[in-house]
Amino acid sequence: MTLIIKCHRCGFTLYKGSEIVTPYEVLKRYGFRCPKCITHLSETPREILIEKRSLARRVRRRIPLF
Repeated sequence: MTLIIKCHRCGFTLYKGSEIVTPYEVLKRYGFRCPKCITHLSETPREILIEKRSLARRVRRRIPLF
């Protein structure tokens, strides 16, 4: 399973990997700011997207957090 953490404003990929890390660890590396658009990043995710991948079909499911 691949974990991807992106900026909510510009879509810059802050982390992409198979190792599970907390959003806090990733954001701390960047000083809680996106290096591309300099927007402040919060620990609380805005959106979680879970994708199940198979050879036959692809299923996407969005989970709203508010």
